[in-house]
Amino acid sequence: MSNVEGLADLVYRVGWVQTACGTDGCTTPVFIFDVVWMVGMFFGTLVLAFVGLYVWGIRVKK
Repeated sequence: MSNVEGLADLVYRVGWVQTACGTDGCTTPVFIFDVVWMVGMFFGTLVLAFVGLYVWGIRVKK
């Protein structure tokens, strides 16, 4: 099972709040920050990879 499938399964079983905050719980701003951080880490990595491929493609063509 990959990490994405594991995360999706965990969210399905326990919900978004407990997945992001853990068993101790958290306030609404902390929950929102955790979700934004999680999404940013996923999409930020993809964007960085595509920018790197684009720059590499330009340098190879020269």
